[in-house]
Order: sequence, then C-alpha cells, then structure tokens
Amino acid sequence: MAIGIIELNDLGIQVSCDDEITIISPGYALIHNNGELSVGADAMNLTRLLPSWTSNHFWNQLNTNPIPNARDAIRHNADLAFAHLESLWEDIKERVDSVIFVVPSFYNRSSLSLLLGMAEECGIPTAGVVDLPIAAACDQRLRDVSLYLDIHLHRITLTRISNTLNLSRTNDSTVCETGMSTLLDRWANAVTNQFIQTSRYDPLHNAKSEQELYKQLPDWITKFKTKRNNLFNLNIDGLKQSTTISIDQLMPACAPLFPQIIQSIRKQASTNETTTLLLSHRFNKIPGIKNTLDLLEKIDVIELSSNAAIQGAFNHSETIISEGDSITHVVNLPIKAKSIVDEPTTEYRGSHLLYRDHATAIGRAFKLSDDISDGLKQDLSNPICTIYPKGPNLYIDVHNATNIKINDAPAAEHSSLHTGDIISLGDHLMTVISSS
Repeated sequence: MAIGIIELNDLGIQVSCDDEITIISPGYALIHNNGELSVGADAMNLTRLLPSWTSNHFWNQLNTNPIPNARDAIRHNADLAFAHLESLWEDIKERVDSVIFVVPSFYNRSSLSLLLGMAEECGIPTAGVVDLPIAAACDQRLRDVSLYLDIHLHRITLTRISNTLNLSRTNDSTVCETGMSTLLDRWANAVTNQFIQTSRYDPLHNAKSEQELYKQLPDWITKFKTKRNNLFNLNIDGLKQSTTISIDQLMPACAPLFPQIIQSIRKQASTNETTTLLLSHRFNKIPGIKNTLDLLEKIDVIELSSNAAIQGAFNHSETIISEGDSITHVVNLPIKAKSIVDEPTTEYRGSHLLYRDHATAIGRAFKLSDDISDGLKQDLSNPICTIYPKGPNLYIDVHNATNIKINDAPAAEHSSLHTGDIISLGDHLMTVISSS
C-alpha cells in the first residue's frame, strides 16, 4: 500500500498517497447554529453566507486554550484541528498503511505532542514527522546556506537551512504575523472600492456577493504574475458586474510586507557568499514579491513547485520514518543535497531605493525630502540626507534629520550602504537594491 503524506500549512493542507496530491484543504472550521461543524473548503465557502462562528486560527495556534463559542465537544483549537484531521484521514485511510506528517518549523514540542495525540485518536498509523522546509529543500540544488520562505494564513516564516555535512534546519523565525487571510481582506476591500467607484456596486454589502468575491480572489490574484490589469467579474442571480483592477491598486495591501521580508533575509543570509532562497509556491498569490526578491544582491531565488515538500518526504521516507514505537521530529537529514557552485562574481553597489512598490534610481546623488508620504522625491535646497555612489561603494550623508535609521540602528552622519539595507524615516521604510 501507499504512504500517506500530510503537509500542514493552513493556507491549504496537502494530502497525498505516495507523491500524488489527492486533497488540498484550507484550515477553516465553522460551527453552525445547530451545533454541527463544517471543516476545510466546506467551511471556507460558507463563512460569509451563514451567521455562524468561524475559525481559521486552529492550525496556527495548535493548543488547548479555550475558544469563543465553545461547545461540549468543541472546547479549544485542538478540537477543531482534530475534526479537520479526522475528515482528511477519512478520505485516504483505505489507501495507505502509514503516514508521514510534514509540519511547519514553528510547531513546538507541545504542538507536536497534540498533533501525535490527535493522530492516534483518529487511528492514523503515524510513521514519521519531518520539518516542512527540510522536506521542501532535500531534492533541490542548494548552496551551503539556503533559506526557505513560506506564507500561512496568519504568518510569514523564514527558515535557515545548512547544507554542509548534512541537511539541517539551523534557525527559523516568524517574519510577521500577517498572512494570506489579512491580505485577502485587503484585496477584497481594494476590489470593492473599485466596484463602487466605477458602478456604485458594493459586493461586501450582500453575503452572497461577498462570498463569491472571496471565492474568486485567490485564483484571480495569481493572474497578476503576467498581467498589470485584470478584469473582475461577479455574476449574482443573473446580475453581472465587472470592473478592471490594476496591480497598482493591489500593491498597497502587500508592499508594506516587503521590507520586513527583505530585512529578515538579510539577517539570515550568508554575508560573503550567494544564498539560495527557496520560495514556496504559496507566494504565487502575492504580486510583486518575486520581482522584489530578484533585485536582492547575492540572493538566488528558486520558485518551488506545489509538491516540493510532498515529493521530498516521499523520496526520503525511509530516512524519515522512525524505527520502533517512538516518533522523532526530523529537522535534519543525513544527506547532502546537490550543491550549487558559483563562479566568482563582482558585488554591485546599490542603484535604487525600493519604497512601497516603486524603485527610484539614486543616480549621481539623491537628495531625499523629509516628506515621502506620497512617494520618494528630492529636495535640492533642504534635504534630510543625500545618498550617492562613490567608487565601488554607496554612501548616505545625514543632514538635519534625527529619526533616520539604517537596519534599525541610528544613522551616523556619514555611513556606507549595501544592497538589502533598510533605511527608515519614522514609519516609512526604504530598501537599497541593485538592478545590476
């Protein structure tokens, strides 16, 4: 019989028999007024139609803390996760004889203990548990230092992976606690505002049209990978409404995340050599992220396929599966992934400042105005600082501002800048990037 593999990312839990994905189920649960429970896509597709209690935090916060609207059989997040897991297992239990769980790096010992307890209660023959970034990376070509960037419903995570003596997870962090759930809300508001401006139609004022809007959003967003404008169509009870949305209208929802992501990458990347950045397929729904990451110096971005972690766990199942009765959380594999050997390269100095979703050329000298609320602009008579290249380096001279910081540290009057540096002016963040 086959090996079942369950990849736990609440944006879409992927379940496979061997390496063939058979189920993708989002981490949603809905308690109906009569006490019945819906989970997965069934729950997600009802969240705005029914005046019921909905949760999509239970895989992100896998614990036994009491939840609002608790019932006798549903007391905490673990109960909701159990119900979801049970429904997933029901679909594959006749086709597999063992299961490997692929789990996010932020799961602690308590979360893993709950997961294994739920699996045992469901009757799942758990054979192994492996870290999701390790499973996704093990069949890729890597450098000695690699990073894995992923997005969940309620957080963005970055994991550092070493590929020296063996493949091991050396560090993991939550970049921010803004995930796809928040971004979908922001994009829904942007689409709604455009509908209102063009036709005075508000899809969020009707549960049926609101549900349809949210249902279409995830696949619709991915089209901006190749387009700058896209038509959004709603057909509710024979009433057709359409409006055109540009990528510039969507970018304010996600662009504020980019400096946080870039700063986290800088902190964990190798300082002297190129670092491989493995980008989860789930980032396909975030316009502009790949183009932004490609501008980072000494970061080689590799976009992963949707089955990268499933395929890796299957190919190395014999190593992941624990011997005896104990289950080990595998955070390193006794293998060395195929290596990437770089030719010597020249480090290019920063040439642009990335602010929000726009890159502004520095040129011979950029004299920054203290008012950048509407975008970066120059003030030739009274700038707060001047950013300029000199020889192979880039510098910043601070003139009359006390709230300029570089990588969260107060800026000196004269400092050098490198690609990936974050310049902050109050709450405004600019990133030094290179287009060379």
